[in-house]
Amino acid sequence: MKTTEDIVNDSGYPLQIRIEKWIEETSGQHRWQVAAKEHRWINSETGDEGYIDLVLEREGRNLRLVVECKRIIGSWTFLVPMIQPVHDEEFKSLLVDYQNFSFAWKKFPLAPASPEASFCVMETGGKKDSRIIESLAGELLLSLEQLAIQETNLVRPHIENLNRSSQHMLYLPVIVTTATLQTMNFNPSDIEIANGKVTQSTVGEVEFIRFRKNLASHVDYQKPKMYTLKDLNRENDRSILVVQAESFIKFLSMLQAYL
Repeated sequence: MKTTEDIVNDSGYPLQIRIEKWIEETSGQHRWQVAAKEHRWINSETGDEGYIDLVLEREGRNLRLVVECKRIIGSWTFLVPMIQPVHDEEFKSLLVDYQNFSFAWKKFPLAPASPEASFCVMETGGKKDSRIIESLAGELLLSLEQLAIQETNLVRPHIENLNRSSQHMLYLPVIVTTATLQTMNFNPSDIEIANGKVTQSTVGEVEFIRFRKNLASHVDYQKPKMYTLKDLNRENDRSILVVQAESFIKFLSMLQAYL
């Protein structure tokens, strides 16, 4: 029979509380602060709603980190074919122009570099987890967009009081998890056609990784001209940062965006 402590721990709230405290304790090292916690968002058009675990800000940086904390006992294995770069600096996220009330999904270099994957297999208790990272990432992006809309509506009436460098904001989605993060590297040509199995691979742990996927957008944004299905597929890509919980402060200390 589970104890009250077991039940509370299973909720994941203690992890969120500890991450918040850890950020506060180490702010002199990385200069990030918690701007909001348990921040409510709602999409007035769809009725979707929820809470953002943590919103982080750093003075002098036009950055917001929208953080989802996930307590997972198990592993997340990201498939990284050997044809891809070992480490990637590119990232695609939401850039907001407060003055023109415009939104755009932009690619830019982001440090630290990390592996990038489009497939993730989640495991709990030695078995494949029925949850999928796409659902977590999709909800996180929905909350990020609604936060951007909220903040833009707050800023716009006072836009004339902002200096030029403060009239835009970049919103970065981050999943912080206790799951072991690992990559499986393999040559796609070595996958057995007869059974669809990877037979030769290298598996190794990582501290953080980019997850890239075609994910829905719920905010009107500036779209480039598109002429082919390939253009559309590329435009719908979104990036999510996934960070192992014990490496989160290290990650914050290394984080740099180059717009």
